[in-house]
Amino acid sequence: MMLLFTLNACETTQSVYDKQKAQATVVEAPPPPRALPQRAEEPVQVISLKGSPEQAATCLKAAILSTFKIPEDFIESEHFPDGTQNVSLINPATQTTGVSIDLFPRTDNSEAKMYANGTIVSKAWTKILHQCD
Repeated sequence: MMLLFTLNACETTQSVYDKQKAQATVVEAPPPPRALPQRAEEPVQVISLKGSPEQAATCLKAAILSTFKIPEDFIESEHFPDGTQNVSLINPATQTTGVSIDLFPRTDNSEAKMYANGTIVSKAWTKILHQCD
């Protein structure tokens, strides 16, 4: 009789363990792929740049840093699953986005679209784009 009670207790403990293990292995679905945001405004400039969007983004970041002499945390760069990239000037304290450049893959190069986002785009920004074309 004692042996039967012990076996039943082991079965119960094992079944509780299996249920907990099954609950612990529930995997959340991955978030949907991100994409470039829809722009409400027209780009202030559209230009063809050399290389892939990733290469163009690297060039643009370096050009922005050397031109404006700002810390790296003022530049945000994002890569999206469809191969597009975005390089934006951002205020790290307020998370407000300034000038933003979307980079789209093309056959032999990239297409850059610059958006003002309510700011004034100086001639320096045009020069930055031309440093990478």
